Amino acid sequence: MEEMDKLQSNNSETVKKSKNIDSLLYLGSSIIGLWFVYLFYNNLVGISFLLFIVSFYVLFFIRFRQRILIKSLFSWFLFISTIALSCTYFIFSNTLFFVLNFPVILFLILSQNFIALKAIKAPWDHLLFIKKLFINFIERILLNLFLFFQQTFSSIITFSGNKNINTIRKVLIGLLISIPMIFIVIALLAFADDVFRHYMNNLLQSIQLADFIKQVILFFIIASVVYGYLWSFLNINNFNDHDQSSRPSFKIKRMDPVISMTFLVLFNMVYIGFFLVQYAYMFGAIHYVLPEGFSPAEYARKGFSEMLIIALINFAIYFIYIKFKAISSKTYAFFINMFITILVLSTLAILFSAHLRLTLYEAAFGYTYLRILTHSFMFFLFALILVALIKIWIHQVPLKKTYIVISLIAFISINYMNIDRLIAVNNIQRYYEIGEIDEHYLHQLSLDSYPNLVDFYMDHHTSPNIYQKFNQKYKILTKADHWASFNISRRNAIEALEKFFQIEQLRLNPFSDEIHKMEF
Repeated sequence: MEEMDKLQSNNSETVKKSKNIDSLLYLGSSIIGLWFVYLFYNNLVGISFLLFIVSFYVLFFIRFRQRILIKSLFSWFLFISTIALSCTYFIFSNTLFFVLNFPVILFLILSQNFIALKAIKAPWDHLLFIKKLFINFIERILLNLFLFFQQTFSSIITFSGNKNINTIRKVLIGLLISIPMIFIVIALLAFADDVFRHYMNNLLQSIQLADFIKQVILFFIIASVVYGYLWSFLNINNFNDHDQSSRPSFKIKRMDPVISMTFLVLFNMVYIGFFLVQYAYMFGAIHYVLPEGFSPAEYARKGFSEMLIIALINFAIYFIYIKFKAISSKTYAFFINMFITILVLSTLAILFSAHLRLTLYEAAFGYTYLRILTHSFMFFLFALILVALIKIWIHQVPLKKTYIVISLIAFISINYMNIDRLIAVNNIQRYYEIGEIDEHYLHQLSLDSYPNLVDFYMDHHTSPNIYQKFNQKYKILTKADHWASFNISRRNAIEALEKFFQIEQLRLNPFSDEIHKMEF
C-alpha cells in the first residue's frame, strides 16, 4: 500500500510539473506571437528576422534544456548556420537570397530541432531523414494546430472559476448581440449629425479596427504554430518513426573489375589525348597564347558549357564507382584506384579550363549574376572533387556527411560574398580599363552596390537622369523608420546618397556652403 501511495504521489507530481511546463510553453508561444506582430507587421524585414529566430531558440533551449543532445556537434553546426543566415537579413539586401534563405533557414531549424532532441531515427546524412523530417513536421503542425486555442479557452475558464462560467457566458452573449446593434445606431447618428460624424471618423481612424483584427489573427497563427510544434516534442511517443527493419533489403551488385578497368583506361586515354592536343592554348590562354584566328572572347564563348558538362559526367562516373566498386584483389584495386585518380585529376583540369574560359568571358563582356554564380559553383565543385580524391585512397572519409557540411558552408559563403557589390566593383574596374559599362544592368543591382555606384557617378556623370533616379530611391529608403527594419546595407545606401546630394548641391552652387556657414 505504501508503495502504491508513493507511485500515486510521484505521478501527481509529474502531472503538476507537466502542467507547469505546458504553461511555460504557452506563455513563451504567446510572447513569440506578440513579438512577431510587433517586429513584422507593416515593417520591412531587417534585424527583426534575427531577433525572432533568436527568441524562438531561447524558448526551445529553455523548454528542452534537459533533453538536448549536447554532444551532437552537427546540431550545433546547424544552429550556428541558422544564425549566420539570419544575420544576412540585416547585413545585406540581395532580393534573391532574401527569398531563397527563408526555406533554407526553416529546413535548418527543423533539422536542428529533430537532431538535438533525437526525434527521428534515420541518420541525418540519408535521404530518408529529409522525408521523415517533412512528414513529422506536417503531422505535428496539423494535429496540434488548435491546441493553443484550447489552452487559451481552458485558461480563461480556470481563471474565472466554475461559479462564474454562466456569468461569463451571458456576458459574451450580450456582447455578441449588442455590438452589431451599436454599430447600426452609430451609423444612423453619424448620418444625422455632421459634428458627431466628424468625431466618430477621427475616433475610428485612431483605433484602426481593421489593422487590430489583422494583428490579432496574425498573433494567433504564429502562437498556434509555435505552441503546437514545440508541444509535440513533449509527447514524442505519439510521433515515433515506423520501423524500417521490415522493409526488404536489396543486395548491391558490384561491377566486374576487368570491365571497370577497361572502361577507365579508355576514358583516361581520351582525356590524355585531349590535353596533349590542346595543352598549348588551354593553359596558355592565361597569357592570351591562342591559335591564330581566335580572340579571347571567342575562346571564352566556345566550349565553356561543354567543359562544365564533361566535369559533371566525370563526377557522376566517380560516384557510380564508389557505389558499385568491384571487390577484387589488391593489385586490381590499386590499378582501379589509380585510374579513378587520373579521371578525377582530369576533371580538375577540365574544371580549371572552364574557369579560365569564364574569366576571359567576364573580362570581355562584363560581370553578371549568372556568371558570378557559375564561377562560385565551379569552386564548390572543385572542393567536392578534392574530397572525392581523398576518398579514393582513404576509405574512412565519410563522403556524404562531408559533402553536406561543405554544401552548407558554401551556401553561407555565397551569402556573405556580397555578389551585388562584387559585380559593381568589377564592372567599374572594367570601365576604367576598356571604357565600357552597362548602366542599365548596374541600376538593377541591390542596395549592397550603392556605395560603389554612388562613388562612381560622383566621378563620372555618364547618365543624364541619375539625379532623379537616386532621389526616387532615397525617398523610398527613408520611409522605413521602424527600428526593427534596420538594415546595414540600407543605411549605407542612404549615407552614400546623402553624400551624393551634398556634392551635387556644391557643384550646382559652389558658394552655398559658405553662405550656409555665414548664416550661422
